[in-house]
Amino acid sequence: MIWRSNVDWDELVTPKVAADWLTYRRELQLLSKLKISRWLGMCSSADEEFHVFTDASEAAYTAAIYCRTKTDKDEVKVVLIAAKTRVAPLKTTSLPRLELCAAHLGARLVRQIQTSFGHKLENLYAWTDSMITLAWLQGMPSRWSVFVANRVADVQEVLPASKWRHVVSELNPADCASRGINPSQLITHPLWWTGPNWLRKTDRFWCKPSVQHNTDLEQKPGKTTSHVTHTVDELSKPIPMRSSLVRLQPFLDAEGILRVGGRIKNASCSNDIRNPMILPKRSSLARLIAAELHITMLHAGPQMIQAAMQRRFWVPGNTGGESRRMKIGAN
Repeated sequence: MIWRSNVDWDELVTPKVAADWLTYRRELQLLSKLKISRWLGMCSSADEEFHVFTDASEAAYTAAIYCRTKTDKDEVKVVLIAAKTRVAPLKTTSLPRLELCAAHLGARLVRQIQTSFGHKLENLYAWTDSMITLAWLQGMPSRWSVFVANRVADVQEVLPASKWRHVVSELNPADCASRGINPSQLITHPLWWTGPNWLRKTDRFWCKPSVQHNTDLEQKPGKTTSHVTHTVDELSKPIPMRSSLVRLQPFLDAEGILRVGGRIKNASCSNDIRNPMILPKRSSLARLIAAELHITMLHAGPQMIQAAMQRRFWVPGNTGGESRRMKIGAN
């Protein structure tokens, strides 16, 4: 609030800021009474779940992750593992964008927890009270503006669309941090320390498929970029936005072969020339093809081999020198 009020370093702050600060300073000593359980309830006889809650306000955005354990005696325990809060940027930003920043912060927090635990978190769910953010996260990154697309792509690598659920604001524990609470409220705030009450019930309604949401906000006007999967069997996993394949507009043909897309689909040439097959640069198949062309073309140079390969195949990052190395490697 101080930096938004344009108060210089040697000027008095506004009465409201001064009153809020004095209250906060007075209550800080109450935190000496705060006790936090270090045991998350994880043991060999308990089932574990992890729930990430994210929220944003005009002042800040937050992510908090909880561990939910259930013993064979149906005893449920929910414990806060970690949380992160960031102050909203000074530049005016829409609330949906801030909510997306909170989701992005949640994905980064999950990465940090997984690094600390030394393994990937199974049975992981994520929650937000923003319908627009859910719609963004459920769509392909290529549908959205650059700001949204970059963050959606990064979030989906850790928290795919299938992991996200909607929670009402009143029951979102991340709301406590994004809007702020005093130390006196923090000490005995059940929503913050143990999450919403329904997490401690045995009815795991969140295991049902998530509801689909839609929005036109931040959608690219009249532009479509192809996103395909790494394998035919993983149709729900998009290629990351940072992948070099994205600019090729790749697609899977009827036989499940990955091909280059583009604007020459109506050209009067063969299908292999219009849409060459994509091969990994260091794959055995690419090396064998380069070696065969080297022999059939009577030991032609790297540039001729590369030109011949590109009539049917596209090897990302391939240069004439790379074609020569692939040929030598195959021999």
